[in-house]
Amino acid sequence: MVGSVRETKGAEFKDRFDPSSEGEWCALLKNFAAIANSGGGIAVIGARNNGAASGFDVQSVLDLDGAVITDKLFRYTTLHHAGF
Repeated sequence: MVGSVRETKGAEFKDRFDPSSEGEWCALLKNFAAIANSGGGIAVIGARNNGAASGFDVQSVLDLDGAVITDKLFRYTTLHHAGF
């Protein structure tokens, strides 16, 4: 990413994410809800707020099954979501 790229209401940058942490899931799901409520967008894991790479190894995130994400969303919102 280019350093001039910044977070916007449709782009949330997270420097890291630990899929084994319930607290980090809650924070990420809150970001997803905010993005959805603002008309859509993306969450980028492995990027600092200024768009620079954080150095975090994102393989654990890439290995996530989309069904795990939708199950977590359902657990906290009781709504079914798709598109992950």
